[in-house]
Amino acid sequence: MEQIFSTSYLFDKDLKVPSKTTSNLYCVITDSNDKIIKSKLLKVNNGFSNNVFEIDSLFTSGNYT
Repeated sequence: MEQIFSTSYLFDKDLKVPSKTTSNLYCVITDSNDKIIKSKLLKVNNGFSNNVFEIDSLFTSGNYT
């Protein structure tokens, strides 16, 4: 099975350092019609988060964001 891996970095825009206050990050994959195909709520730790989306039967050929 194929997967999409991602890493997110969240920064405090004023201090230019990793965010200490952000604890959750909502991630979505949308199709070309802006329909949400998959979504996850991720835990953020010290401004950093990792994620894996499984590519399954919800995905057909096309463009995704």
